[in-house]
Amino acid sequence: MTLRKNDIEFIKDNLGTWLEELSLIAPARDRRDQMERIDAIDDALEQLRRLLKAQNEQIEKRFASVQQAVERQQEGVETRLTNIRDEIEVRLSRLDRRIDSLDKRSEAQEQRFQQLPEQLEQELKIMNRRVGRSVWWNLLISLFIGVLVVAALVFLLSEAFI
Repeated sequence: MTLRKNDIEFIKDNLGTWLEELSLIAPARDRRDQMERIDAIDDALEQLRRLLKAQNEQIEKRFASVQQAVERQQEGVETRLTNIRDEIEVRLSRLDRRIDSLDKRSEAQEQRFQQLPEQLEQELKIMNRRVGRSVWWNLLISLFIGVLVVAALVFLLSEAFI
C-alpha cells in the first residue's frame, strides 16, 4: 500500500504529538528508553518484513507447484486427446478400407448379375440341344423298336401262313 504525499505530511506533522501522547500513557524515563522502544519496534517491523517475505516466497512456490500440476494435467489431457484422435483416424481408415472392399464386392456381383442372362441363355441352348438329341434318340429307338416289332409280326404272320 503506498502513501500519498498529503498522508506523509500528515504523519510528519502529527508524529511528535502522538509520541508525546504515548509518553503520557507510558512515561519513558529518558530518551534512551524511547530509543530502545523505537529499536524494538524497528526489530519487530524487520521480523514482520522477513515473515511477510518468507510467506510471499512460500506463496510463490505454491503457485509455481500448482502451475506445474496444471501444466502436467494439460499435457496429460492433450496426450489423451491425441491418442483418441489417432485411434479415431485408424478406425476411420479401417472403415474406409471395408467400404472399399464392399464396393469391390458389389461391383463384382453386379458384373455376375449382368453376365447371368448370357450364362442362362447359353445353358438353355445346351439344354435345348440335349433335349433335342434325346428326342431324336428316343425317336430313333422307338422307330427301331417299331421296325423290330413290325418285322417280328411280319415274320410271325408269314410263318403262320406258311
